[in-house]
Amino acid sequence: MRTIRLFPQVVSLLALVFLTACRLGAPKAITQVIPPSPQTFPTSPIVPTTPPPEATPIPITTSPTVTPSLLLSTPMATSSSPPDALPDASGYEWRQVVSGLDKPVGLANAGDGSGRLFIIEQEGVIRIVQNGVLLPEPFLDLTKQVSCCGERGLLGLAFHPRYVQNGFFYVNYTDNNGDTVISRFHVSADPNRADPSSEARLLHIPQPYANHNGGAVFFGPDGYLYLGLGDGGSAGDPQGNAQSLNTLLGKILRIDVDGGDPYAIPPDNPFAQGGGLPEIWAYGLRNPWRFSFDRATGDLYIGDVGQNRWEEIDYLPAGHAGGANFGWDFFEGSHPYEGTPPAGVEQWVFPAAEYGHDQGCSVTGGVVYRGRALPAWQGVYLFGDYCSGFVWGMIPKDGGVWQVEQLFESGVNITSFGEDERGEVYLVGYQGGLYQLSAKGSAFLPSVTHETETIRFAVIGDYGSGDKNAQDVANLVKSWQPEFILTTGDNNYPNGAAETIDENIGQFYHEYISPYLGKYGTGAEVNRFFPTLGNHDWQSDNAQPYLEYFTLPGNERYYDFTWGVVHFFALDSDSREPDGVGRSSIQADWLRQTLAASTLPWRIVYMHHPPYSSGPREDVTWMRWDFQGWGATAVLAGHDHFYERIVLNDFPYFINGLGGGAIYPFGEVTEGSQVRYNADYGAMLVEANADHISFQFINRQGEVIDSYVITQ
Repeated sequence: MRTIRLFPQVVSLLALVFLTACRLGAPKAITQVIPPSPQTFPTSPIVPTTPPPEATPIPITTSPTVTPSLLLSTPMATSSSPPDALPDASGYEWRQVVSGLDKPVGLANAGDGSGRLFIIEQEGVIRIVQNGVLLPEPFLDLTKQVSCCGERGLLGLAFHPRYVQNGFFYVNYTDNNGDTVISRFHVSADPNRADPSSEARLLHIPQPYANHNGGAVFFGPDGYLYLGLGDGGSAGDPQGNAQSLNTLLGKILRIDVDGGDPYAIPPDNPFAQGGGLPEIWAYGLRNPWRFSFDRATGDLYIGDVGQNRWEEIDYLPAGHAGGANFGWDFFEGSHPYEGTPPAGVEQWVFPAAEYGHDQGCSVTGGVVYRGRALPAWQGVYLFGDYCSGFVWGMIPKDGGVWQVEQLFESGVNITSFGEDERGEVYLVGYQGGLYQLSAKGSAFLPSVTHETETIRFAVIGDYGSGDKNAQDVANLVKSWQPEFILTTGDNNYPNGAAETIDENIGQFYHEYISPYLGKYGTGAEVNRFFPTLGNHDWQSDNAQPYLEYFTLPGNERYYDFTWGVVHFFALDSDSREPDGVGRSSIQADWLRQTLAASTLPWRIVYMHHPPYSSGPREDVTWMRWDFQGWGATAVLAGHDHFYERIVLNDFPYFINGLGGGAIYPFGEVTEGSQVRYNADYGAMLVEANADHISFQFINRQGEVIDSYVITQ
């Protein structure tokens, strides 16, 4: 797992002007809003720079009679008020979620409650990341009809607000002639595969040059589809496209994909009744590579790539009537570029922020943070630069000014930012990585968004014997149809060897494991098996068979993930853990920080060795961390082959070790022990929603031995 390091110098600037200057040295302030900067960079995959031919839209229906009232498909944040100040970035980092992507340039979510992230690869492939795992098969492969690379390729993706009902999504790509195509596709019967034969073209726009193709595709809060198109390329907009209302190039378009075939013109578009092409919603743009709407307010932020001096972020408040002219190519940002602006023109919309080419060379527009994991970032607009890798934060202040600070140095070529369904923010690096803004030490991965729904999962412990007892427990667990399975260690008896691991685990649980490479059948498309290390797992080659068999988040020895309303923290309680097991260890410090950063209602810590036990062996005192004080809801463990519930200071500890190993007798009853059972094998069934979480231990005969409920 790779973490992007924090840029040590932060510069703040209030005003309609913004600029941090710092060539990896001391930052310098620059005045004025940030403008775009055209320029073809040899290393930039999609930094726009070219002038286009006349656009040729497919026939359309005009003036639909009904304006859609759809909101963004993602849930809105609880508060839309901007923060008083930008957060101190020193406690945060961009945490790598996945690697191995091929020229990734964009990110979207389907808003369907699946928690999936859809990654655009420039050569024409859409990949899926689910629960922190990159699925091996693509969602859609358009490589045969997409021209790449430079500033061409598959450039944009947006899912219809009613994707759950209609299965529609929209893409922006350059075809084999280099022209821009806007198309609609449909998902297949397999939710992880689109139907490539379902393409319906909405627009075909000839491109005069290879650069400045734009690429952004986004549904606005009004339900209309917004499209970002560059000025056609070359340099300096030689064809004058950005200021011309007779071409679609150098514009943001707005169309109604539900009101006509292939689309209709919204009746309130500024040129719907004449004076320009009816699709045009805003103009005077050089290359609006990435733009986004604030999901809480509906405000629009546009990253417009500049020519050779200035990069800019443009802003329009929610409810703007359209028709804004951002000034290119009379202005580069807020600075005169070429030509004499028409006399009496007062409609220029200058940038909200701008920076010069001592800070980068190609702005990547970002998103406003509206997640729940990082309250300090609520309402902060984040954007970056492709060349320098810098990331800035930006918030509005009184009097129409903006506070802008350079917060991070990412170390990657930033091609895009994006959000998951919860509003957590991601950064896409052209080198192949996907990163999430996180509190230091945490790895808050995407998950299901329906927090009112109940999730169901099973917990098994000390099960890795591969015998009939283990099989009986597996049959019991699978009869519950849990969404996923946790283990409390000792997954592979007798000594964690590679020769026995598939027989002891995959034989019974292969359909929950991804990727599964064993011999017992097919695995899961997305991993649904989350084990912890036990002392027997450590006995062969320092747990290498275990680490090679599973693909898990984090360093794989200890990690966290979320599912629905629960945040899970898997610990390695074995004394051979390189990051230690004491209360002051690196691992304990990670848990403390990650628990503190979590905002979900339930936080479950699980491991192998129990901190407290009525077993015949000595207590594992080194794991007596301050779980309750750090914010955990409950602790699950194994190691002792019986079931026990212990409650200390109203905080529950569960020992769940009856998965198949030889059953242990009880020793001296420990303080707080409320339920003890060792008559038969079994497992735990846990259900959770926003209101309560319930724990049951059920033996293999189906008898409920213990039931414990925690409510909010």
